[in-house]
Amino acid sequence: MQIKRDSSRSFFSGNRTTGVSRQFLLLFTLLLIAFSLFYVSNVDHIRAEVLKTLSLAPQSTPLPSEFAYVAMESFYAGELDEAIASFQEAVRQRPDNIDYLYELGSMLMEADRYTEALAIADHAIETNPDDPRGYALKSRGLIWSDPPQAIQVAIQGIDRDPNFAPLYASQGVAYTNLGRWQEGLRMVIRARE
Repeated sequence: MQIKRDSSRSFFSGNRTTGVSRQFLLLFTLLLIAFSLFYVSNVDHIRAEVLKTLSLAPQSTPLPSEFAYVAMESFYAGELDEAIASFQEAVRQRPDNIDYLYELGSMLMEADRYTEALAIADHAIETNPDDPRGYALKSRGLIWSDPPQAIQVAIQGIDRDPNFAPLYASQGVAYTNLGRWQEGLRMVIRARE
C-alpha cells in the first residue's frame, strides 16, 4: 500500500482555515447575542440617553416631595406666597397626603386665608378621620370666628390622639376667647406638657 502525497503542500500545513473561521463565527455569534440581550434589557435607558443626547428628552415632572421641600425653604426664607404655591402643587399631585395638607393649611392660616384652610382641614378629616392633624387645623381655623365649635373640634381630635399638643393649644385659645380663662390656661399648660 502506497500513500500518495501532494508535494505542492507542506505536510504540516493542513487545512486550518476552517477551524479559525468556525471560532471567529462562534465568537461573533456570542457577541451578537450578548449585545442583543443588553439592548433588550436596557432599551428604555438607551432610548432616554439617545433622546437626551439629541436634546429631545422629555422634561421630568418634579415629585411632590420636591415641591414640599421648596415650600419649606420658601417659608423659612419668609416667602409665604411662594411656599403656599409650592405646597398647593404638592397637594395637587398627592391630594390625600395628610402631611402636605396639614402644612398647606397651616401656611394658609399664616396668610389669613382661613376659608381655604378650613376647606383643607375638612378634606384632611375626610381623608383620614383618625389623624388628629385635620382636627387641629380645623380647630385653629375656627378659634376666632366660632370658638365653641373650635372647642368641639379639638375635643374630637383629642379623642383620636390625646397627646397631640396643637389640639390643646387651640382649645385653650378658644376658651380664652370665650372668657373662660381658667379652662384656657389649663389647656395651654396641658399643650405645653
